[in-house]
Amino acid sequence: MADSRMSVDVDEVSKVVAFYRRAADVVGSAAEDIRTHELGRWAIGEEYREMGERYREMGRVITERLTDQAHAADRLADALGRGIAIIETADADNATGLTRTVGRHRADGSGAA
Repeated sequence: MADSRMSVDVDEVSKVVAFYRRAADVVGSAAEDIRTHELGRWAIGEEYREMGERYREMGRVITERLTDQAHAADRLADALGRGIAIIETADADNATGLTRTVGRHRADGSGAA
């Protein structure tokens, strides 16, 4: 019969969750900064109108993509956080079959990445 135990480095996954939360904050802040400091705002007058429109459109596309990436990072952090919470609850409910590890990356305990 196959060994059904699972080993999870909860601290390492928690660090990944924190990283993605910070990434979401930084990328979201960058998007908001670009949004509030509209690109092409300097384009005044008919001679710069077309160039200003291009810059504003670039800014819109950049902020849209950054906002999407910030939301994706936040969703990933949420999913990983929920997964760890489920694992920890399962571990507390049934202490057999789940071994909590710290600083190891492989279920076989070798420490190899």
